[in-house]
Amino acid sequence: ASNSTLFRNIRMLKSARVLRLLKMALSFEDLRLFVNCLIDSGRAFFWSAILIALMTYVVGVYLTQIVLIERMEADWPADVDKVMTDTYGSVVKSWLSLFEGLTGGVDWDQIAKPLFSHISVAVGIFFLVFQAYALLALMNVVTAFFIEHALRRAEAARTTTQLYKARRLFKQLDSDESGFISFEEISSNLESATVQAYFEELNVDPSEAKFLFQMLDISGDGSIDFEEFLNGCLRLQGAAKAMDLLLATYEMRTSFQDQSQHMSELMSKMDDILTALTH
Repeated sequence: ASNSTLFRNIRMLKSARVLRLLKMALSFEDLRLFVNCLIDSGRAFFWSAILIALMTYVVGVYLTQIVLIERMEADWPADVDKVMTDTYGSVVKSWLSLFEGLTGGVDWDQIAKPLFSHISVAVGIFFLVFQAYALLALMNVVTAFFIEHALRRAEAARTTTQLYKARRLFKQLDSDESGFISFEEISSNLESATVQAYFEELNVDPSEAKFLFQMLDISGDGSIDFEEFLNGCLRLQGAAKAMDLLLATYEMRTSFQDQSQHMSELMSKMDDILTALTH
């Protein structure tokens, strides 16, 4: 009894150690992102497997019927009959042979040669066309689908991480817990390792903190709320979008119109002054 209790405690300690190692491993951002992408790709894998299984099943049924009819009409030697039976003797065997040829389990030559030699050239060509289409079209589409799905998941996970980091940094900067941060609060935390690391992710030098604060302070009231801080940081970390370019164009156009209006007013006042001096 004491030995069984000891072994049980040892197993529990090993399990706890494995869980602790797993928790430490998931603390790494890249590894966590990789695991999330693998887990999230389960649905894509399921539907891709269904599509490949259906295609190989339909072609497998067709090849099984042809081989079965030929076996009834032809008098094959025992070795040939064994090869055809092992490869196309049933729907399951035909489906498995096609799936192995598609995924690299067996060589094409082992599956195609019996069809060319003992069935007909037309059936062999049909098999080659199916295999070529499945490899060059179907598998590439499946691969592209997996890549696109993984990229979308990675982007979503990266955005979630950015939100978490921005929220944590905002709480650290908001020393008075007012829900707003001022430039003084940012300046007092510039030496913090967390702030410097986040500035490095934004590709902003700490000496440019004043400019960054003015850019994030959209309302111009001298303080930044969490929404302004979050939107500004996400825009800085991501690539420029069409809306960002349109907004920049609009602001430049508005600034140019304001400057033109001021210049017109200035020219009008100068004309009035010149007129008054001449009279």
